[in-house]
Amino acid sequence: MYSCCNKVSTAKVTDPIIDIRLQHESLPCVKAVIFETERGDFCCDPRQPWVRVKVKQFFRAQSNKRLTSTPPPTSSISDQTRVGGSTQATDSSSVTNVYK
Repeated sequence: MYSCCNKVSTAKVTDPIIDIRLQHESLPCVKAVIFETERGDFCCDPRQPWVRVKVKQFFRAQSNKRLTSTPPPTSSISDQTRVGGSTQATDSSSVTNVYK
């Protein structure tokens, strides 16, 4: 478990990002985007344009890793197509969990 952010920084995070969490306001905790890096967690102002860019870049990279890292066997592609989007539902729910 981690302690919450009670203030945010506007300074840009330049370290490689391992994970991202969104913290909702619940005093004394403030609304923040928490960037997890090897050097620790950084509480950042979600209204900063650079924060939004970093979040989009992170999730785009995560999505690309999932799509290219382990391609499904050819025999299961038709099965996934017939199910009608269960793979997409799994992908979107994993992204949604970050925001809970």
